[in-house]
Formats: sequence, structure tokens, C-alpha cells
Amino acid sequence: MKHASRLSPSTRSRRQERAPIHIDTPASRARVRPAGTPSLLRSHNDRLTLDFIFDHGPISKTEVGAGTNISKPTVGQSLSRLAELGLVAESGMRVGGVGRAPTLFEVDPRVGSMILVEVGTELVHGIGVTIAGEYTPEVQVQPSGRDIVDVIRELRDELITGLPETTFGHTLVLGLSGAYDAVADHVRHGAHMAPRVAGLQRPGLGARLREAFGPVVAVENDVNLVALAEHAEGVTAGTSTSVLFWADTGVGAASLIDGRILRGATGSAGEMAFLPVSSTARTPDDGEGGFQRWAGGVALAALGRTFGLTGTTRRMITTATSDSARYGSFLDAVAERYAQAIGSLIAVLDPEVVALSGAYALAGGEELARRIRVAVDEQAIRAVPVKLGAFTESPVLTGAEVLARRLHRAALLDRVGPAA
Repeated sequence: MKHASRLSPSTRSRRQERAPIHIDTPASRARVRPAGTPSLLRSHNDRLTLDFIFDHGPISKTEVGAGTNISKPTVGQSLSRLAELGLVAESGMRVGGVGRAPTLFEVDPRVGSMILVEVGTELVHGIGVTIAGEYTPEVQVQPSGRDIVDVIRELRDELITGLPETTFGHTLVLGLSGAYDAVADHVRHGAHMAPRVAGLQRPGLGARLREAFGPVVAVENDVNLVALAEHAEGVTAGTSTSVLFWADTGVGAASLIDGRILRGATGSAGEMAFLPVSSTARTPDDGEGGFQRWAGGVALAALGRTFGLTGTTRRMITTATSDSARYGSFLDAVAERYAQAIGSLIAVLDPEVVALSGAYALAGGEELARRIRVAVDEQAIRAVPVKLGAFTESPVLTGAEVLARRLHRAALLDRVGPAA
């Protein structure tokens, strides 16, 4: 089943027929050859060819040569080797041009698909996506305290029924709240998930997932994934330093520097829940930080009740946004609390842009975002653009797709041979 893409075609490999193109790249302006053996040179050319087809396919042999500055005969040899490896396939002819219609090449659809999984508040849900950007229907699973490997296996087994057969297996990306410590190989600050999903805080998480689902597996914080999506094609695209503030039941943040997630020593960078707030002292065993007790879902619900609002925190924010003349003071109070954390991030990281995401930010829309912007201008060391995130539908899974495509691509390039 084909679903509307979460990312625009500029992020995925193009598959539609089109007119011949001229592609201006550094490789097309200066041919740089690595020093080394003939086999290393072949590997370099093959990787360059495959990498180019990832970005521009379906594409003709001539266009690959023009874009990479590799000679046409050499491109032909690379395409033959890549086809033998099962990485590239012919995808028809370009029609409508002048002269003989050229053969087009694309990444072979059988090179594998991606499984994207999010551990949600109540359910674990996921989707499958092919290299061409075709999506399976979303699948939801009730974890019921089972081990995460068993939960993902149930999801995976249902998702792959809607995916094409693959030569190289699937890439798996798991998004969850809490901090994944890659060195200790377990999730920190994840006690809130333990009653629903077992095994996340036990050392060896990544190793168990790789043993069960193959070598290309990533575990990532959900807010980090949303930040990746925004940086790939959202409101922080094109920036070198950006921050995403997560306004939801649990508060959080993610920071990107030179396009890379800032993780810290244990993966805990961005755990804004533990930002100290003087009015909310933390006890050693309560599992919550000061800022969570000040600006998390429970705290904002209590705040909303003082303004006469009822229902869930999200409902309160939606109601206040739709009647800002009556409940504007509540929105201002929420904005001031969020601005306290955002101002701290600005002082430390000096970002170009701050993005807002999470259920509460999206519920508040531009009305709440505008008030947060004003509060940040008042509290922060300098004024920084504060923008509502671009992804309103499944932002975590959208970011998981960004990461999965990067990992899948890197794994396929490694099958070609070593980089020069």
C-alpha cells in the first residue's frame, strides 16, 4: 500500500521520468582521484556512482558521468559491477527526448526496506518504508510489559508482509523517550516505560536487537529524531546550530551542531526534565527533575485548573488557543515556563533557530508559539527565531525515516568496497 510520504521527494530518491538534467557538483568541476591500487580506484568509482544514483536516480549513464566526472566507459563498468552486486537495476527508458532514448538506472528496489518503530505513551507502533518511499499501513502493538525484542518482532512480522522481498535485509530504527547510552548499551531515564515495555534499561539492548533483526539497527531518543527531521527538511534546515524544544507530557530538547546530534557522554544531553528549578526541589528517588515538575503535563494541568480549564493538558491548551481572549493569561504562563528552559539552551548553545514540537506545542499552534517567542525574547541572552515545527503528523517516525535512510545508504555503500 502506498501512503503519502512524510518527506518530500527532495529527501527521497526520485523515481519519476524527467527531462535530461545537468548537475553541477564539486565532482563535476574537478576530478579527484584517490591514490592507491586499481581495486581501490574501482571501489571509489563504484561508491561514487551508487551514491550519485541514490540522490538523482532514475538517471542515465551519461548523466552519471557528467555529475561525477567519471568517463562514460568507466561509469558503464561501475554500473555492471553494481548490478552484479544487486545494488543497481535498469528502470526503463526516458521517453520524449530527441534521439535514442537512454536507459535509466536506479537503486535496485530489492536492496532492502526500513522498519521504523516508536515506543509511544500507551502503544508501540511502526511503519515499513521501501527505498522508493512506499509506506505500509501503520501497525500498533500493545506491549503489555513484554520484552522490547518480542514487541518489535510482532511489529516487524506484520510490517514485512507489505514490503517487497529483500536481498540485504531491513534497517531498523527504534525511537523512544529516555536517553540511549551507546557505551553502556541501554536506556537511561526510562523508568516511566518499564511497566509497559521490558528490557530497555537492561545492558545489551542494541546487541540483542542486532542479534534478532540484523546488523543495521539504531536506538534513538524520540526528540532527537524529530530534530533530525526538522533539520533535514523542516524549520531548521540549512542551519549549522539549532535546538528543538519538546513540549509534551514529558519535556525535552535536542541540539544539532553541524548537522550532528549533541549527545553528551551518556546520551543524556537534552534531558531538560532534569533542569534544576529553584521552586521545585527534586527528591533523590522521585525519578523526576525540577523542570518536569514545573512544566510537564501534570504541572500544566494543575496550572490550567487555576484558570478554570478542564480536561487533559492537551485539551486545555487547545481550548485556550481557540479562546485566547479569555485564556490568554494561561497561554502566557505556559510560554513563560517553556521560555525558562529555552533561554538556558540559548545561553549555552547560541543556536540560529529554536524549533517547537511535541503534542502541546502542536496543539497550541502559532498562537502559543508566538507567546513563547515573546517570552524568550524577554528572558534569553539574545533574540532567537522560535518557529513551530514543520512536521505535525508522526514527527518521531518522520525523523526515524531520516536516520534509517542514512544508515541504509551507508550499509549499501559499504557493500561496494572501502571508501578511498
